[in-house]
Amino acid sequence: MERRQFLCAIITSLASIRCSRIPLSAQEATGRTSLLKDMLIIDAHAHPAGILRTEPMKLASRALAIEPMKKLGAVASSFSAVGDVERKDNFYDRTAASYGEVIEQLNRAKEVLEFVDAKIVRKSSDIPNPSDSGNKIGALLSLEGADPLENEPDKIDNLYQYGVRIITLMHYRISQFGDIMTAPPKHKGLTREGGKLISKMQELGIVVDVAHAHIDTLKDIAKMTGKPLIDSHTGFSYSSVPTGGRSRTWKEMEMVVATGGVVCTWLLAVKTRTIQRETFLDWAKEIKVMKERFGIEHIGLGTDTGGYLKGTRLIDGYKNLLDLTKLADTMIEVGLTKNDVTAFMGGNLTRILKECIG
Repeated sequence: MERRQFLCAIITSLASIRCSRIPLSAQEATGRTSLLKDMLIIDAHAHPAGILRTEPMKLASRALAIEPMKKLGAVASSFSAVGDVERKDNFYDRTAASYGEVIEQLNRAKEVLEFVDAKIVRKSSDIPNPSDSGNKIGALLSLEGADPLENEPDKIDNLYQYGVRIITLMHYRISQFGDIMTAPPKHKGLTREGGKLISKMQELGIVVDVAHAHIDTLKDIAKMTGKPLIDSHTGFSYSSVPTGGRSRTWKEMEMVVATGGVVCTWLLAVKTRTIQRETFLDWAKEIKVMKERFGIEHIGLGTDTGGYLKGTRLIDGYKNLLDLTKLADTMIEVGLTKNDVTAFMGGNLTRILKECIG
């Protein structure tokens, strides 16, 4: 038996053991799957396959992260490297990652993608057809936090040639490109360097992701952009607090929408005096209200699986991507249509990719 066949057998065995711990009802095994059958499912922001890990990790173990995508029938996902490095004693006190560290993360992703016979999405036409046999996964190589480009802006060309097609301009560190949501502002918005980087990204064909951007930074980006924007992972909030959480107000979301863009909601559980977002029902209702506010064509999915959400409280009942079937069912229950589910799960993001990366 060849090495690849042997490791694939291990993956299949391990995956079946894990899945057996979560028994499915007849409805979950049939009806829920059928709603998403042949649907374009694309996760706008994720860190699968342990690409952030620096410690040794067997390839077969990394590849296990792809199994829920394949079983769900997802056609593509972001595989995002991170451009800042956190200190062990302070999550928010960060330094910029080096360009070499970013490439190392992306190389780990590519190793897994090659092993599971996935394909890197360089053009929108590279997104696999969900009805094709074999269910090959498309990988959107991404970078969350452009910090490594601060002193080497020309490296953006290298990242594009490498296959990166989505860049979240900022993460948890105020860089020379602009202010972030989770720290007091320093630049009062987008900087000149940030504007130059965005222009270069759009010239090359890289999607501009405004997640983590301070409201003033977002406002400046929305004014200058020549392409639709995405906010790849967020939720709704009644107030925008400079040193607060990662949720957006209607005003902020509408800045993204005005560009023709897409606001992607995630699976973080939140409970405050004004917001309850703890169940699939809460999540589905939020999507419905967003549709009523600015149209289903501007809403998408971004789980951040494997990223910041690791170790935090998620929507009740969510364990992995397979549980998106529960969200799809609940969207129907609250009065959304199958066409709405199709648009949300990946149809809208596909439109953005066509417009931005070609």
